[in-house]
Amino acid sequence: MNIQEAQQKVLQHDQARGWDYFHPLEIFANMNEEMAEIWQKIAWVNDAEKQERAKLRADEIEFDIGDLLHLVLKLANQFDVDAERGLERVLEKFGKEHPPVR
Repeated sequence: MNIQEAQQKVLQHDQARGWDYFHPLEIFANMNEEMAEIWQKIAWVNDAEKQERAKLRADEIEFDIGDLLHLVLKLANQFDVDAERGLERVLEKFGKEHPPVR
């Protein structure tokens, strides 16, 4: 599924459950909570141990990242913007500002 399809799927999912009313500030707060959950899984250890913890908890981290993506797409729907086009624009800008090092 591409990002536009995912954004539409989130919209349909939220509308079917009456979840399309949340204020953007509530969504931002929820995003902070989800990011903190990921951070707690790998916090306070050296880089090698972070990688090991991430491998051991990959399923949980994958779900948390999916949760974050869901929230980002909810915001895109609320602000009536195309998340896929936004990502393409950001990558284009970053590509110009930061050329490959390899």
